[in-house]
Amino acid sequence: MTINVTYQQMISNRIIAIITSLFLLCPILSAADDMGSIDIRSFTLRTVKNTGKEEAEGNAIRKASMFVEYRLSKAMRKALTRGIPLIAKVNFTLGQHHSWWWNTSNELLDIRFQLKYHALSKHYIVTRLDTEKHWSFSTLGGALQQMGKITEQPLPQLKNIKVDENYYLFVQATLAAKSIDLPLKLQSYLIININ
Repeated sequence: MTINVTYQQMISNRIIAIITSLFLLCPILSAADDMGSIDIRSFTLRTVKNTGKEEAEGNAIRKASMFVEYRLSKAMRKALTRGIPLIAKVNFTLGQHHSWWWNTSNELLDIRFQLKYHALSKHYIVTRLDTEKHWSFSTLGGALQQMGKITEQPLPQLKNIKVDENYYLFVQATLAAKSIDLPLKLQSYLIININ
């Protein structure tokens, strides 16, 4: 009988230990969710006929559309509401794969957004820094959605590209606080073969 009680106590002690460890693990899981993230979603690259002067050269225009989903960490949200702007950067790089030597790459395009919180009006202001377009939102979710939308963005003309060679488009999205002394930075990558 004592053996059975001890066995039951061992089982119940194990169950209590498992439940306790799950409760201890919950803050770690929620802290992992609080780290923030960036996901590049629904990327499309389409080629349209160029109707400009370059048409004689046979070059087509490539247009990229994508949605970048930004999820801010708690520290980034706090920094934003305390007046520190966040800078989002989407970088397009054309790379060429070489099987016998280092890959080569050329930066094609750099798109930057700035996100600010205006404390008096309680609005979030998104500015696309290369075009100086800006939008105002009453919610952070709306501002992040606008910042993540890139629609029909023309890429620079790709000259001297041979069709039979391996090229890829490397897309990197980063989000960082404008203040240099804050260690707040997120990033995401996407690589697409364009042959």
